[in-house]
Amino acid sequence: MNELHLDDITHDLKLSHDGSGVLSVSTTMPKDSSLYIQVDYKPKYLNFEAFPAGPNRGFDVCPSIVTFSCHPNMTSTSPTTSMYSNALLIMPPVPDLSMPFNVISIVCTFFALIIGTTINLTIRKSRESIADKFNGIVKPTLKDRLREKLQRLMNKVSKRRTAVSVKNDVKDKVE
Repeated sequence: MNELHLDDITHDLKLSHDGSGVLSVSTTMPKDSSLYIQVDYKPKYLNFEAFPAGPNRGFDVCPSIVTFSCHPNMTSTSPTTSMYSNALLIMPPVPDLSMPFNVISIVCTFFALIIGTTINLTIRKSRESIADKFNGIVKPTLKDRLREKLQRLMNKVSKRRTAVSVKNDVKDKVE
């Protein structure tokens, strides 16, 4: 099977303003050879006005036309044969109209979480402080708790200093 080089292929791509296009390819091929053409299609979301009357029906893609001409003697009057492919129906991505409901549901859930937590913390704190005042329980403030922890730390440090000084005195007496 002979390979076809890109230099032997001439092509022309014409795009129109609406996004459609025509690809023309012309080449001379030896007998018993094949030519494959692949086109990538990327669907995109269209503007609301660009959707056809029935967006759930899709878009028609016209059939491809392939024209063969045999040039046994390289004359321009040789017979031609045309082949047509099947038409294609492409379904575009259709916008989901439940999106506003989804957004409202997520936002309301978020606000309920934040507001509910804030109210719960506020009421619980005030309810506990009222119950403590009624029962005569005095809870130490943050300042008092910090002062108490600092005092304990100072006591530990002073005990270590006295223990070290006692050891040094014992060493001095032994020597």
